[in-house]
Amino acid sequence: MIDMNLLDYSNPNSSCQAVAQFSVAIFLDLCVPKSCSGSKDLTELGRAVAIRGNRPVCTADSIIEQGRKKNYQTWIVVAVLVAIGIVAACGTIFDYFGSSALKSRYSKNKWIQCMLAFSVYTNICQIFDTTNVNKPGQIGPIHFMRLISMCWVVLGHVSVMTISVSGNTLDTIKGFKDVSTGFLTNSYFSVDTFFFMSGLLLGFVWFKGYYRNPKRQLSTQAWIMFYVHRFLRLSPPYYLVIAFYTFVFNTFVIHMPNLLMGYKDSCDRNWWINLLYLTNYIDYKNQCYLISWYLATDIQMYIFAPVILIPLAIKPLYGFITAAGIFIASTAGNMITVYRYYFPPSDFSFGAQDPRMKDFNVYTLMMYDAPWIRCQVYIIGILTGYLLQTRKKLRIPFLVNIALWIISLGLGLTVILVLKDWVNGKLLSLTESAFYSAFSRIAWGLALAYITASCYYGYGGPINRFMSWSIWAPFGRLTYCGYLVHVMVVFYMLGMGDSQIIYTNFSYTFVTTTLPGIVFTFFFALFWSALFEIPTAKVEGILLGGLRGRETVKQKPESDNSVTVRRVTVNETPVILNPPKVIEETATTVEKDSSVEKL
Repeated sequence: MIDMNLLDYSNPNSSCQAVAQFSVAIFLDLCVPKSCSGSKDLTELGRAVAIRGNRPVCTADSIIEQGRKKNYQTWIVVAVLVAIGIVAACGTIFDYFGSSALKSRYSKNKWIQCMLAFSVYTNICQIFDTTNVNKPGQIGPIHFMRLISMCWVVLGHVSVMTISVSGNTLDTIKGFKDVSTGFLTNSYFSVDTFFFMSGLLLGFVWFKGYYRNPKRQLSTQAWIMFYVHRFLRLSPPYYLVIAFYTFVFNTFVIHMPNLLMGYKDSCDRNWWINLLYLTNYIDYKNQCYLISWYLATDIQMYIFAPVILIPLAIKPLYGFITAAGIFIASTAGNMITVYRYYFPPSDFSFGAQDPRMKDFNVYTLMMYDAPWIRCQVYIIGILTGYLLQTRKKLRIPFLVNIALWIISLGLGLTVILVLKDWVNGKLLSLTESAFYSAFSRIAWGLALAYITASCYYGYGGPINRFMSWSIWAPFGRLTYCGYLVHVMVVFYMLGMGDSQIIYTNFSYTFVTTTLPGIVFTFFFALFWSALFEIPTAKVEGILLGGLRGRETVKQKPESDNSVTVRRVTVNETPVILNPPKVIEETATTVEKDSSVEKL
C-alpha cells in the first residue's frame, strides 16, 4: 500500500497513515518468491523503494497470510443459522397450515407463540402491510426519509468500494470535478439523517409514554427496560451479521480475484468489540465491519439521552437549557478539535488535507465516530420529536411556510455542494474548515426538522403527500437490516467478476453497481428482517412485554372462550404476537418503537 500523499515511511517504526477504512492509498500487486512472502519481509522490501526522496510504501501484506480458512467458529455460526432456520420453518408451517382452532388451543403457550414469531410468511406479510400507515398521530414522511437515506448510504459505499478495488484509483479524482458529484462526496449527511430520525423517534415515542403515564415512565423499572429494550431490539440481527461476516462470509469472498488485496478488516480478532458497541473507541484503527461504528455511536447517544429527556419532562425550560448547553459544548468542541489537529472540513479522503495533520485515524476517533460531535443532529431530532408530541396543532402562515421551505432546501443543498473546490484540491483555511465542520450538521438538522414538522402539521402540500405515500413503508421498515447487510452485498457484487475493475465515471458506476446494489440489499434485508429482526422483537414482547408496561388489547370473542391478543410494534408496524381468531376490538393501545436508523 502506497500513501497517495507520498509521505515518508523510512523509519521502521512509522505508523501507517493510510490504513483507515478505504483511505487515500494506492495498491500495487507484486509477485515474489515464496520464501519472502511474509508481511514483515514484504514491508521492509517495499520501504526500500524511494519516490521523490521519500519512501511512501506504507505497508505490504501477503495474500497467503490474508486468506481465512474455515474453523470451528465457522461451523458454530452455520449451526446457529441452521437452527434458526429450522425454527422458522416449523413456525411458518404451523402458522400457514394450522387451523384457527389449533392456534387458539395454544394461544397461551409461550413456547408455541415464540415459534410462531419466526413465521416467515406472517413476518413478510407484516413488512408489506400498509393498513396502519399514515394514521393520525404518525410521522408520515419517516419511511421515505429512511429509504432515501439508505439509498444514499449504498451510493456512497458502492462508489468508495469500487474505487478502492479498481485498477485506476488516481483516475477517479477527475470525476469529482462535476458539482453534481457533491451528493457522492458529501454522502456523509445520510448518516446525520439517520441520527436525526433516531433522536426524533426517541423523543416522539418516549414523551407519548410519559404523557400517558408519567409515574410509570419515570419509574426505575421503566428506565431498566428503556435500555434492555434497546439492546434486545438492535443486537440479534446485528450480532448475527458480525458472526456471519467474520466466520463465514470472509472464508470465501476473500479468494475472489478483485478482493484478494482489497479492503482489510480485523474482524477475526476484534469482533468481540462490536458486541460491546465500543468499536469507535477500542482499537479504533482496526475496526471490524465497515459500518459498525454507526451503531456504537447511536447507542452511546441513546444511553445519555435521558440527560435531556428527564429535564424536558420535569420542566421544559430545564430541558431546553440542558440541550442548549450540550449543543454549544459539542459545537465548540468541534471547532477546537479542528484547530488542534488541523482536521479537514469533511471525511472525504480525496479532499485537500492540511500537511500538518499527522494521522487521519485520529479524525475518525475525534470527529467522525465521536458521539459528542455527532450529537448535534440527534439533539435536534429529540427536540423535534418533543415538539410533535406536545403540540398536536401548530399554525404556520402560508408565506412563512413557503419561506422556511425554501430556506430548508437551500441549507440542505448548500452544505452538500459548497465543498466542491476543496474536493478538487483547494486547501481551506483552518477557520473555514472549523466553521463548516461545526455548523454544517446543524444546518442539515434544522432543515430536516422543519421539513418533518411542516409535513406533520399539514403544511407539506404535494411534497408531504409524496413523502407520506404508503408504498414507502415496506422499504422504510427494511432499512435497519438493509444497513446491516449492504456491505456484504456490495462486496460480493464487486468480487463476482474475473476481470479487473476499472472505474470510468460516476454515472456508469451508478447504473451498473449502485442500482443493483440497492435492489439486492433490500432483497436480502427482507429475509434478514423476517428471520431475525421481527422474530426477536416479537419474542421480547411475549417474554418481557409486561415489564415494559404494555397494556393488553382486549377482544370480544366469538364464543365463550375469551381471547387476549398482545401486540408489539416493529418499525411502527403493529404485530400480533399470538394470532387466534378475533372478531372485534373493544380497546386498543399500540405503542410505537423507536428503532435505530442506520449508515
